[in-house]
Amino acid sequence: MRQYRGSSGEERQAERRLQLITAALHVYGELGHSRASVRRICRQAALSERYFYESFANGEALLAAAFDYAAGIFIEQLQGLGQAPELRVVLTAYFDVMRRHPNFTRVFLLEAPAAGGPIYQRFYAVQERFSDILARLSRRPEDRMYLAGLAGGLSQIARHWTINGFAAPFEQVLESAERLCSPLKE
Repeated sequence: MRQYRGSSGEERQAERRLQLITAALHVYGELGHSRASVRRICRQAALSERYFYESFANGEALLAAAFDYAAGIFIEQLQGLGQAPELRVVLTAYFDVMRRHPNFTRVFLLEAPAAGGPIYQRFYAVQERFSDILARLSRRPEDRMYLAGLAGGLSQIARHWTINGFAAPFEQVLESAERLCSPLKE
């Protein structure tokens, strides 16, 4: 295998793929998926379109990869809390990662669900994993319908906060989320 600056061809391809994903997260976060173009994403990544098509069949494939990357950040943050975290700790982690990564949040909460089809199915799967985390906090973890609704409600609070440019104070967001979650302990 031929090396270039100490990296194999496969390693360089993986690096370019990640460059494109992070560029897409930036562009989608700024413009939205529907207004983004392959050319703009490549320009943001400082790569030619040739490298785009080396890694992705089309823009939808890149959106899926960008969503998976963003969702991975959210899930990793929440799974790192352990088996029996307190509600406030979970909510703080959930909203804090959004505050720290606004472009990822826009892709995760706004762009992917709006895309429909297979990308929406990915979003739904992440919501189910979030419901699993909420189940650890509930006195009735078997009530999957309630937990799914709760995960959706928390996502709606997050969408509202995101759409409004994260203007609401963090503490206000947490208080709203805690009120929504109050039945967890009933």
